[in-house]
Amino acid sequence: MKYFQKYRLLLALCFTLLFANTFAAQPTDSLIFLKNCKQLVAGANGNYYSVNTNNDILKYDSSLKKLFTQHYKSFGAAANIDASNPFDVSIFYADDNIILITDNNLTYKFQIDLNAIGQNFSAFAKSYDNEFLLFDANLKKIVKFNAKGEIIKQTNNLEQTTGDKLQAKVLYDNGQSILVFDDKNMIYNFDLNGRLLKKWGLKEKHFINFSKEGYYTSDTNGVYHINTQDLATKTDTVFQFSRYNYKSLQTAREQSRINNNYKSYYLIAENSLFLGTGSEIVQVPFSFVILYNKSLNTFRRLNEEEKK
Repeated sequence: MKYFQKYRLLLALCFTLLFANTFAAQPTDSLIFLKNCKQLVAGANGNYYSVNTNNDILKYDSSLKKLFTQHYKSFGAAANIDASNPFDVSIFYADDNIILITDNNLTYKFQIDLNAIGQNFSAFAKSYDNEFLLFDANLKKIVKFNAKGEIIKQTNNLEQTTGDKLQAKVLYDNGQSILVFDDKNMIYNFDLNGRLLKKWGLKEKHFINFSKEGYYTSDTNGVYHINTQDLATKTDTVFQFSRYNYKSLQTAREQSRINNNYKSYYLIAENSLFLGTGSEIVQVPFSFVILYNKSLNTFRRLNEEEKK
């Protein structure tokens, strides 16, 4: 009987430790850090896709839980990934001069040989109507083509159109115009035929990413959204550092890590901020972010209207 009681106590202790460790391993206040991430994009279906320094292609759900990993050994370094089509993921391999198309689980579907189109491309994106766009760094033009590698449309030399030296880093087609971010911290807005509509110099601001209505930038004072629809240049302040000290509902260690190390905004998606250091990216969901208004002595969540 004594032996049985000891055995029961030991078994109970084991279960207690097991469940304690299980709950401890799943903290609700833990941030998610992506190591060695070269590029992170938001997919149209709420998922995220990334390329790491090992050239692995990864798919995550909306909470950054890893769903699939794929590595295509026959290709070199992945330059860009586009997941705007929820059924097809497009990966641009600049050194191989191909675009690889996978399904939304990263399984190979087909590839497009770009040699017939050109030899040196500096930016890639999907078009609004689900075709493909590339910036030809030699001929300084935007080329639109289909999945068969057939050219649909191409602009004239955009350096002649703009009067500027142009080397595109990011392309974005919003259905009304094509936005270009270049290596001189400039943004150009072209119509779908390549006619220049407007251009902006970002000066000291840091470009984050394009949105359906415009683009996000940041500086030492805050994060801003610039609306480019109908050639407007209205600036909406996402939040200002001068008015707020922002903090996350996380552990003190991780909060300190964010405040001290994560200075740049890597991506702003529909429900999260992504902050980066160059070797690591952290997701901060809007629902976790608290802004403190020093003058009003009030708190609010980032995705809520400020309470007066």
